Order: sequence, then C-alpha cells, then structure tokens
Amino acid sequence: MKKVEKLIPYAFLFMMFVIVVFSFRANPFSKVLNGHDSSMFLYFGRGISDGLVPYKDMLDHKGPILFIIEYFAILIGFGNISMGIWIVECLFLIGSIIFLFKTSCLYIESKLVSSVALAFMTPIFILCYDGGNYSEEFALLFISISFYLFSKVVLQKNVSQLEYVLIGILGAATFFIRINMISLWVVFCLVVLVENLVNKRINLLLKQTCGIFIGGVLVVSIIVILSLFQNNIREMIQQAFIMNFLYSDSNTSQKITVAFSFIDLLLKTAILPMIVIGCAYFFVDNKKVQNRVIVILFIYFIMNFLTVILSGRYYTHYLITQFAPIAIFLALSINFITLTIVKQRKKIFAMILLLTMVLPSSVLAIKNYNWRFSIDESLDVRQTRLIANYIENHSSPQESIYVHDINANIYILSNRYSNSRFFVLPAVNYENFNELKNEFLRKMQLNPPKFIVVRKQFLEDKYNKSNLNNEVYSVLEKNYHQNKNKMSDYYLLYEINK
Repeated sequence: MKKVEKLIPYAFLFMMFVIVVFSFRANPFSKVLNGHDSSMFLYFGRGISDGLVPYKDMLDHKGPILFIIEYFAILIGFGNISMGIWIVECLFLIGSIIFLFKTSCLYIESKLVSSVALAFMTPIFILCYDGGNYSEEFALLFISISFYLFSKVVLQKNVSQLEYVLIGILGAATFFIRINMISLWVVFCLVVLVENLVNKRINLLLKQTCGIFIGGVLVVSIIVILSLFQNNIREMIQQAFIMNFLYSDSNTSQKITVAFSFIDLLLKTAILPMIVIGCAYFFVDNKKVQNRVIVILFIYFIMNFLTVILSGRYYTHYLITQFAPIAIFLALSINFITLTIVKQRKKIFAMILLLTMVLPSSVLAIKNYNWRFSIDESLDVRQTRLIANYIENHSSPQESIYVHDINANIYILSNRYSNSRFFVLPAVNYENFNELKNEFLRKMQLNPPKFIVVRKQFLEDKYNKSNLNNEVYSVLEKNYHQNKNKMSDYYLLYEINK
C-alpha cells in the first residue's frame, strides 16, 4: 500500500501531462491547423532553415530566442513541422511540470499535495495554452526553473554559484523571448538586494550578483554576436523592443476590463477561491513557511499579474506566466485544507473531492481542445489546404505570395514565402505607422506576389485604412484578377495579371 501511495503523485503528474499535450493543435491525432501565432512562429522557424534572416526578411515583435526554438522544431521534425513542434512542446511542458512540482515541494514538503495542486491546474493549462506554441509556453520553463532556484534562496537553502549563473541565463533568455515576461527576476533580484543590504551580507550579495550578471551577459553576448553576423541588430531592436512596447500600450480602462476577464477565468476554473484560501494560510499556520516568504510570493503574484494585463488584450495565453505563483498558492491552500480542516486519515479522499471543483472547466477544456481537435477536418481546413496546394502546383519555389490578414498556414502548406517581411501584418493601426505602411506598399510595387489570398469578408471591409485593406484592394484592382475556380466560403484567391 505504501508503494502505491508513493506512486500516486507521479500518476497525477503523468495524467496531467498526457491530457495537456494532447490538447495541442500539433498532436499526432489533430485535424486542425496551427493557430494564428503558432503559424507565424513556425514561418519564422522554416524561414531561418531556408536562409531567411529574422527581422530583416520576416517581421514580428517577439524576441530571437523564440525563433531559435521554432527553428529547432523544424530541424527535429525532418519535414514534419507539426511533429517537430509537438515534440518541443512536450519537452518544455515536462520541464515546466517537473520544476513547478519541485518548487511546491520546497514550500510544503509534500509530494502528494504538490502533485494534486498541479492536477488542479489541468483545465487552466489547457485553456491558456489554447492549442499550444505560444511564447509564454516556452518562457514558462525558464520561469519555473528560475522560480525554483529563487525559492531556494528565499527559503535559505543552499544555492551554488553555477545555479546563480543559470538564473541569469534563463532571465536573459526570457527577456529575448518577450521583454514583459521578466517580473520574476525583477521582484526576486530586488528582494535579494534589499535583504542582503539590510542584513549586511555584502559578500553573499556580490556572489549572487556576479553569478546572475555573468549568466545574463553570456546570453546577451551570444544574441548580439548572432545579430552582428546576420547584420540585423537594428531591426531586432526596433521590432523586439520598440515595436513590442508600442504593441503593449493600452489605457487604464482597457487594463481594468482585461483584469476582470482574467479574474473571471480564474473563478471559472476554481483557481481564485483556492488562492484566497492559500492566502488564509498566512494568518493561520506559518510554521512551515515564514511570513516574509508569503509576502514575497504575494508581491510576485501581483507584479506579474500587472504584466499579464499590460497590453489591455484578453489573450488567455498571457496568463501562462502566472502559473508559477498560482501553483504555490494552490499547494499552500490544499495543504492548509487537508492538514487543518480535514483529519489525516481522510487526506487523499479530501484531495480527490477538491479535484472535483475543476470538473466543469475540465470537461469544457477537454471537449474544446482534446476532442474537437481530433475530429474530421473542418471545411475551413480543407479549403485552406486546397488553396495552398493550388498555389504550390501553379508557382515555382522562387515565386512569392501574400496572404492578407489571415495567418501563416497557407505559406507553410504551400512551401512559399511572402513578397516582403510583412507575411502577416502586425496588429497595429497603420494610420499611425506610416513608415511600415510605406514599406509594405513599396514592396508590393517592387516585388509583386504571384498570388494574393484574402478573407471573403475582405470585400465588405475593403476601404478600411487601419489594417491596409484599402491599399490591398487598390493593388488587386489594378494588377490582379480573381481565380473564380478557387472561390471558397472563407477565402478568395487572386492571381497577378500576365
């Protein structure tokens, strides 16, 4: 019986892993195509493998580490892009689960409770991963490892110099995925600084600072050298930092609206009530976890949530970076319930009852992702494939295409690239970005694509200036004709006039 009990935590973790990885769009049984962001990232990865230069030949506001990950996925897929990215996602998810589990064990010293806390998060993992291959998904592994190491620091466990270097490496790597995901390092580095200064531990502070600094500088140096070699450092700074900052800009009203949307998600997945109970742990039983640690965790939770709502956009994958503190608060909550409220002999039964709290959201998440992704191909998918096949069969690899305001799946399926670095237009108002608008139009004139694909609804919104519909329509009117044989319920295909 004891051997079985020892295996229960790992059974919970394995169950969670399997359910989540088969909710990804790229899983082997999936009948759907890549999501919008995922298709863009894979376009970058495939482009790099074919010699295109990030930021110069392909435009996006994410950092270079993300595109290196996508490039690696292309390499290990050996021609099967979906399999390659799914394997990478599996590896990153395994790592994230392991280190979230290890971190929970640091705080409550119970493998069973830690595993139940993560199992409790299964529906929110599925809902926020939203089919997979998001920048936050990969950043979560770096965050989870660093959170584990920082937790060892604040819990006054032994931390080696090499681990401090690793914290710096992972912090810089996350910075070069997306700049607004580094609140963990900001909060905990400030905590380390203040506590060491107050306690006059100058030697320890120097050791920690040197280790983290060396790790960070190592990654920055590699990225700078690669950018200098590719001659794209100016474009990288412009897109990954300046454009990312502009993209994330929003007013207070938008931030408040999005904050309530995420709070609603936490309520529907039963996470928020458990977090409240976890906070109660602070007032009732702080023998295992010191008051200062709870305060630090709470500050990190709040600061990171501010970065989640920063852009004023309700994209569920933004909440993934919040999973690290959520896991700990859930573990504290479950530990408090099972040790303080429920008798010891009913502990496992109580945990199973707690897991039933997430059944409604679990059923919804599994139905929408695990099951829906494995049914027959939708009409949209079939028509996308038909258009991509037509383009591939009626153009040469050297000829370019342009897909307007959709995603990058047609590029990937047709094995063709865009006529410019604007393969997918960034979601900004182009009435305020004349430089980008003029570059887009200049490329349309100097390097006209053989085919242009638009949504069918495009014709109803053809005079919209904010997303350049008016400019694209003008180009189509002058230089292209519609391929009537390839009309669909979703897309229109235009071919250049001969």
